[in-house]
Amino acid sequence: ETTVALQVRHGTQQGEVTLRVPASSTMLQIKEALIRCTGRRAEAIHRMQLVEKTGNTFKQFEDSMILGERREILVLGLALAAHNSPAAMAYASVDISVSNPLSSDAVTMRLPEIATIKDVRAALRQRSVPQEFQFLLDAGA
Repeated sequence: ETTVALQVRHGTQQGEVTLRVPASSTMLQIKEALIRCTGRRAEAIHRMQLVEKTGNTFKQFEDSMILGERREILVLGLALAAHNSPAAMAYASVDISVSNPLSSDAVTMRLPEIATIKDVRAALRQRSVPQEFQFLLDAGA
């Protein structure tokens, strides 16, 4: 999967950074990239909000929302460098293979290296998978 340049600016202060991430990244993955890029502690993710400005207010993006066509986003709760220094932060795509323990079925897909089990489950749900896989997904496996 190709990566895109995402400009992240602070919503109320000086500071911006450019990340290179897959367009299929979730907002949570963007937050994780910002943590890595800025060298902040992982706990900072709980204070950070990715938002867009609508009039005089900010609308927060849900962590599960996909970046999609957006190429600019605002952040609150995380100070960014006051100068305009782009940081290349790219995630590699890796092959993830999921095998069904009840049969010989297996599914392989490409996801960002930071994909969580939740991301893998969501990707499996979006694919046409054998009925046994669907049973395991519904059971929370």
